[in-house]
Formats: sequence, structure tokens, C-alpha cells
Amino acid sequence: MLRACVSSVAGACGVWLGTRLPDAAPPLAQNALFLACLGAFLAAGLSVGEAAGKQGWAALRRIPAAIGLTLAVSLAALVVASLLLMLGGGDRATLARGVAAFAERGVGATTPQATLIAGMVAMLVSVASIAGAAAVAATGTWRMTGRAGAYLWGGVLGGGFGAVLYELCLFWLAPRWRHSVGVISPPANASMLAGAWLGALVALALVVAERVGHVVVLRGEDEWEGLALTIHSGETTLGSSEACDAVLRQPNVEPVHATLSWSGTALTIEAATPEALIGVNGELESSCELAEGDEVTIGGVTLRVTHNLLRVRGDAIKHRQRTDDQATAQPDESALRRPGAEEGSTAVGPRLVVVDGPATGEAFAVAEGLSVLGSDPGSDVRLIDPSVAARHATLLRVGHQVRITDEDGTSGVFIDGVRAPTALLQAGAQVRVGATTLMLISD
Repeated sequence: MLRACVSSVAGACGVWLGTRLPDAAPPLAQNALFLACLGAFLAAGLSVGEAAGKQGWAALRRIPAAIGLTLAVSLAALVVASLLLMLGGGDRATLARGVAAFAERGVGATTPQATLIAGMVAMLVSVASIAGAAAVAATGTWRMTGRAGAYLWGGVLGGGFGAVLYELCLFWLAPRWRHSVGVISPPANASMLAGAWLGALVALALVVAERVGHVVVLRGEDEWEGLALTIHSGETTLGSSEACDAVLRQPNVEPVHATLSWSGTALTIEAATPEALIGVNGELESSCELAEGDEVTIGGVTLRVTHNLLRVRGDAIKHRQRTDDQATAQPDESALRRPGAEEGSTAVGPRLVVVDGPATGEAFAVAEGLSVLGSDPGSDVRLIDPSVAARHATLLRVGHQVRITDEDGTSGVFIDGVRAPTALLQAGAQVRVGATTLMLISD
């Protein structure tokens, strides 16, 4: 709804600014201004809606690039529209005002049918191509697959239907709207309303394309409930970078953390780098096929695999089959999902043992998921050491693999004597924070 509102305002503003040239201006100049303003405002509106809806306000930085791409497509659309208008002949030379003029004087002998058809086709082709470019630019990725591909088709279809609605709106409203609103004339009122409907329809088409176009949703659980990452056909990138198709902003998520590929029958997840940790049902995986209901852990966030029944047949969905013995051997789900170790836990797994410092001999179990190491009383691994920051580092455990990330930046984290902002710990590695040295013991 937010994207539709923003795009509606953008469409109205684009049309209003795009029709500021007087009627006496050359038709080519009028068309160029109309398409350029409509494209620029649509690109900006869709980018703002996308940033507000799912990708965060930092995504606003790509608005200039989105506008630039859309303006380039607008120039190409202007050439095509001009050729179509020339082929149609007659007196319809402008895209924005031609239909309104026809409605005022009536469609008859003075308006050849070929002219009317050529004008409508030119409008449809131009707006559809501009809307498609603006939609792709709003995603921040320049590929024609995955989410960007779904947005491309959504933008083209929404722009096409929006162009038809724009034409019909002007044809019906322009001769009937007789009242001004402030300094805005009656024809401008009708054009702005038609532009608002056009922008809203493009945004709604993108929502439909995303809902229908994806094949799998990774849904957050527990404290991440409400998070939903949509995976589309082809290849989808997942990471903390805004350029990824699915954005997951967490401290332990790499810029491009994983690649998910849909083959038409199965979804495969693959780590993008050796440092990218991916847990599937509590086991560390570098590449594996995901089934319905699988639990995926990325950067301390727990996600559940759910297929879209609008795109995938129910009988084609794979479920992970487990024997009774395997089900019994599964670790407690709450321990897998919740970061931090529970008091009194006797679970066997990686643990940090203090080998030098104020609490020598003390051992801390590293819980599955994300946990905090520091001197704060609420830390999962609490060190009574004045030289350790309240939130000194985070530990991400997936299976038997543990990654440590420096969160302090002042005194730092040293692995076997070498300072490291982040590192994957090996069994026996010594970690020094402040005046305390810990050793990772892995069973």
C-alpha cells in the first residue's frame, strides 16, 4: 500500500511537470519532456517505496542511478513513439494531450482511426518500457532473472495497463472536468489524476509480480517472525548488500552470503564464500538442496523454507524424510533457534575455556546461533575483566563451526596473537580479549 501511494504521487507529479510546455511548443519537445518527467518520477517513486517497504532507507542512494537508467530508456521510447505517430499521420502529435483534445471535439472525420490507434499504441509502448526500466532500477540489480526479472514483467504489464487507463481517463474526464484547483487548470487536473492512477497501477503490478513470481519464501521464526525473504526462479543472491536480491542485514552476514538456485523442481543453497556459514537443520552446509520445512540459519537468523503453491505443485514439493532415530537425535529446537546458552545446560559442543586471565579455568558453552561475549551482565559469555568491553565480540555458531566478530574496535580481538576483525575459529585456537585469553575446545 505504501508503494502504491508513493508511486501514485510520483505519477501525478511527473505528468503535471511533463505537461508544462505550452501547446505551441514543438510536439517532439512536448513528448520528450512528458516521457522524461514521467520516467524520472516513476523511478524515484518506486525506489522510495522499495526502500521504505523492505530494503531500508540506505537504498535511497541508488535513486540517481535509477533515474539515469529510466531516462535512457525514455529517450529510446521517444524515438519509437515518434515513428509510430508519424506512421499514424493525422493531427495527434503529442502523447499527453492528444486524447483529451479528441474527446473535446469528438472522434470523427477530423480524427482518422489510424491516428487514434497509432497514438494509443505509442503511449502504451512508451509507458510500458519506461515502467519496466523504473521497476528494474528500483531493485538495485541489473539482471533479468530472479526478483529483478519478476519486477521487469510486473513493470511492463503495469505500465501497459496504466497507459490504457491514462488514455481512457483523459478521454472521459477532460471534456467533463470544468473546475480548477488553485492554479491548476481543468485539463491539468484530469492529467494529474490519470497520472496518479498510472503510478498506483504500476506499483500494484509489482506487488502482484513479486507475490506470484516467487517460488519459495524463507520466513523468520521466533524473534525474527515477520521477516520474509522471497526467492524467485533462476538464481537469487542473499546477503547484507543492497545489490542482493534478498537483503538480510546482520553483523555476521557477508555482503553476498549465499546463492539460491531454483531448477524448476528443487531449491539449492550454496555459500558464496568459504567464510559464509550456513546451517541447515542444525548442520553446517556449504551447498545442499532445501526441502519444505527445512530450518536455515544465516547470521544467527533462523528461517523456515515454505514453497509458494501458486508456482509449485503440491505433489512436487519435497519434504525432508527422517527416520525415528534421526528425529530422536535432533538437538533441542529452542537451543538451535535462540542465541545464548541456558544456565545449567549440559549440551556437548564447542566451548571457550579461559586459559589466562582473571577467571582462569572457567568454561563457557557456545550456543547455536548468535551470542555475545563481553563484560555486561547480560552477555552470553560474560568475562569479569575490566579491560573487556560490555559488548566486546559476537560469536556465531553453526553446527560445530564458530565465527567471532569484533564489536568493540578499540582493544580488539586477537586470534593466536594476530588481531582480526572477524575469523572462523579452529579447534585449539586462542582468543585474546582484553587481559583474558580463551581457547576453543570442540568435541
